[in-house]
Amino acid sequence: MILKKIFYFIIPFNLLIDVLLVFTDKSGSLLALFRGLILYSYFFLIISHTKNKINSNVVSIIIFTIYVFAQIPFSNDILYSLRISSQVIISMLFFYIAYNLIKSKEDLRKLNNSLYIYMFILISQTLIANIFHIGYTGYITVLYGNNDIAFGNLKDNFLNFSFPIIIAIYLSQIEKSILKKVVILIMTLIISIILILSLKRIAIFVVILGILILILKNKIKSYKILSGLILVLSFVLILNSEKLKNILSEKMIARQNNFNIERINEELRFVETEVVWKEVFSFDDPIKSIFGLQAFNSIGNYGNGRFGKRNLHIDYNLIVNTTGIIGLLLYLHIYIELIKKYTFYNKIKMNNELFSYKILLLTLIITSFFSSLGGQFYSITFRSMIFIYLGAIIKILDIETKNKLC
Repeated sequence: MILKKIFYFIIPFNLLIDVLLVFTDKSGSLLALFRGLILYSYFFLIISHTKNKINSNVVSIIIFTIYVFAQIPFSNDILYSLRISSQVIISMLFFYIAYNLIKSKEDLRKLNNSLYIYMFILISQTLIANIFHIGYTGYITVLYGNNDIAFGNLKDNFLNFSFPIIIAIYLSQIEKSILKKVVILIMTLIISIILILSLKRIAIFVVILGILILILKNKIKSYKILSGLILVLSFVLILNSEKLKNILSEKMIARQNNFNIERINEELRFVETEVVWKEVFSFDDPIKSIFGLQAFNSIGNYGNGRFGKRNLHIDYNLIVNTTGIIGLLLYLHIYIELIKKYTFYNKIKMNNELFSYKILLLTLIITSFFSSLGGQFYSITFRSMIFIYLGAIIKILDIETKNKLC
């Protein structure tokens, strides 16, 4: 089935588009519109050409989708709301696609191979970006010229680095080929080094959180140690390279205010949080507080416009400000349904492979929830990766647990 073969290339395809967007005006370019057209066309082809299976997780996503798109006609900027809503929703709809296409552990292994292609592209684009000096973070270039690490078009999308690290660490347990296992761990180590050098707090926190969950929940002692060693070894390699050590230390100096507790409260993302939640729960405008009616169009719609053309940066602020309390509850309901699934699986005895997938499910639920503190709700690449793996893992665990209960 050609649609299923295409599915295995969705994760690297999204990353490749992100990389190529460096040559365009990014989000509003023809290339970005082309991606949206391809992904939505693919989604509707899946609906029309497969026997559709729906569970409570799919229902919760569909309800949120309908609610968001129903708001678009009421937005102050209909085209902007349509574009952003389309980006947010398509990533989540990939849960439905994965749940319907994945039918065996062999299918899941093929999906894992696509993640390895993704990791190779991620490393290659960073190497090319540094050779041709494309996409510096801007944190230290003003002070130190180009004595920085370049990230190409991914300089503002560091969660694209975080989630492959988390998933790959788990998959290294399941992979049977020793050679492939070694290659996975080497790529994971390289991406971890790149991520640390970015000094992006939420992106690094998400990886640490994912590793902590693995250490606490994993039954295999050797992998508890191995997962912790990935980060430790990353730091050791950085500190043993004069070039990398200089980049890290200079970036820490340039970003020291971002790690200062007193200055953190002055960051706009924290200022916006207080403003948004006070507005919502003041109920000065009850319709806005309850329904939002802006479908992710936050520009000029909070703080009486005093933040100018700035988007809200924290996802939960964005959701409650633009889709109201009901929108936030519907979004949280998606996570409640995911947790209910994990709780159900937790009652069933599993072999090591299924147990690893079950813990990866829990890890993706928790880390994706906390990653929203850093924003990037609009990012198709890492969010589609998350929902593809959530859908795929739940489908496999549904099949296996059904067999055990029969």
